Amino acid sequence: MAQWVEKKFTGQRKIQRRNEILPDAQWRNFLVHAVLKDDAELPLMQASGVELISYRQVLHDLCHDRKSKSSSEASGIIEMLNYLK
Repeated sequence: MAQWVEKKFTGQRKIQRRNEILPDAQWRNFLVHAVLKDDAELPLMQASGVELISYRQVLHDLCHDRKSKSSSEASGIIEMLNYLK
């Protein structure tokens, strides 16, 4: 797991690239995930400092955000998801 976290988040090249984009930012590591083959991976990722968000939670939050009045493509997708309820 440590190698995966380094490859995705903490490797020198990743850090350098982030600092090129926003040098003074306080970066956090997030993983949006669906159903994993092995749920035992999630606690290991969290222990490595990765914050987890389930894909289901993202969809739920999008569908229940009443403040957003965007006319983007995403709003059309959200309308379809709400229709399926």
